Amino acid sequence: MYSSSLNVDGNLVQLTALLNQAPISVAIYEGSDYVIAFANENYGRDTGRKADQLIGKPFQEAFPELDNQGFKVILDNVYSSGIPYEANGQGVLLKRNGREELSYHKLTFQPIRNETGAITGIFSVSQEVTEQVLARQKTDKDQRLLEVVLQQNPLGVGVFNGPDYIIEFANPAVCQLWGRSLEQVLGKKLFDALPEAAGQGFEELLHSVRTTGVPFVGNGLPVVLERTGGRETVFFDFVYKPIREPDSTIDRVMVVATEVTQTMQARQALEASEARYRQLAEELEQRVNERTAELQQVNKTLENSNFDLMQFASVASHDLKEPLRKIQAFGTILQTTADTKLDETERNYFQRMITATGRMQSLVDDVLNLSKLSNQHAIFAETDLNAVLSQLVDDLDVTIRERGARINVGPLPVLSANTGQLHQLFQNLISNALKFTGDQPPVIDIRQQPVSPELAMQAGLPPTRYVRIDVRDNGIGFDPTYRDKIFGIFQRLHGARFGGTGIGLAICKRIVENHNGRILTESSPGNGATFQIWLPVEQ
Repeated sequence: MYSSSLNVDGNLVQLTALLNQAPISVAIYEGSDYVIAFANENYGRDTGRKADQLIGKPFQEAFPELDNQGFKVILDNVYSSGIPYEANGQGVLLKRNGREELSYHKLTFQPIRNETGAITGIFSVSQEVTEQVLARQKTDKDQRLLEVVLQQNPLGVGVFNGPDYIIEFANPAVCQLWGRSLEQVLGKKLFDALPEAAGQGFEELLHSVRTTGVPFVGNGLPVVLERTGGRETVFFDFVYKPIREPDSTIDRVMVVATEVTQTMQARQALEASEARYRQLAEELEQRVNERTAELQQVNKTLENSNFDLMQFASVASHDLKEPLRKIQAFGTILQTTADTKLDETERNYFQRMITATGRMQSLVDDVLNLSKLSNQHAIFAETDLNAVLSQLVDDLDVTIRERGARINVGPLPVLSANTGQLHQLFQNLISNALKFTGDQPPVIDIRQQPVSPELAMQAGLPPTRYVRIDVRDNGIGFDPTYRDKIFGIFQRLHGARFGGTGIGLAICKRIVENHNGRILTESSPGNGATFQIWLPVEQ
């Protein structure tokens, strides 16, 4: 039975009861062997022992696993010097639950003095903080990981603080984009570090993001920067993102940017090339028209020059399809087999050749379709336009869902028509409406409009019973001065941004004319387009 030198009186009993109820671990070590004279229940729980089984044992005997963890040296120093020891998050390897476990504790070792001032023991107070330490370690690890990700990110990332846009952070990628070292920009005002960027509109963009909290996304925007010893115009895709403080205020703006100069230059070169191709096509068309006029003088038996041109186009299309297929196939094979031997420029040339061949193939197919429409004798039958549109919407279901489009089809009439040609007519119009869109999802309305004989005559149609179907979209529209020109062959109003051969609307016009009808259009830039299709009820 261990007998402590502690006096057992009423006050000590009351103190012991209070310490046993304390939410922290408390123990008293007596003498230089640090015999455990008192340990509350929390002390036993935190050390993996029963508190009453520790009483009377020297510290080293009670916790042999701590011999090589420096606690004997710490206790000796407190006992000999009288200087308390404190640690926040001390790592301790304790034997608990039948195995050694690493835990973390907030520790205080306080010397105990008697009436003469001599040190007779040590008062130990501890609290396990393992969860807090592990959480802090995870936070530190996540912070280090975030730092690594930002520093090694191929995208340029920077953070600007305050109305002067002090550069608080800049990763190597954004420094490279700016053409500066980190030392040249960090801690400086943005437009002091990059004076050439001032006056290019970025002050207004940053002010708007910082004051409204609305991010700004820029695609392919030109910037004049001082890089590689001289000023140059470069292009960036970038985002200005506001950073909200805990109180929802905005002091900082983050930029994430990547350079797209080569892409923009390639696009500009492609647009110039396509403009040249269009010019050549117009010149070719002019020469064909001149030749057609000459043939009209020689051969009076031809019904019109357009029919003869379409005959020629049909033969040319058939003759071109096989060589084009071979060019595309052999080009793809050669690109694949020689890929490792090519540099980036040569690969680009191959890809451009294959892409151009594909466009030519589409052009040949469209010319052939137009030729067939000119040469074939349409067979008319009772046609339900509701069924035609229903089937067409099903056919285009994937594209409609990809574009987030909405197609509204009202009740449509039954009329005498060539079902296949009307299917192609509405497919071309809906496909154009899905293609020539702005930022908003496409919305396409297809409705029958009431027609009177007077309206038919105003449209330049004979006084026969007609129906009018309007196909209206919310796309980018076009200048109304081109409303007749768009139905010509190879007419493209919107450049390289939108694909196509420039024949789709010419096919639509030919189909409507095959049905003794007329197609008109109304539009303005940014306000969509409406195509009016006038068709006779009976042929």
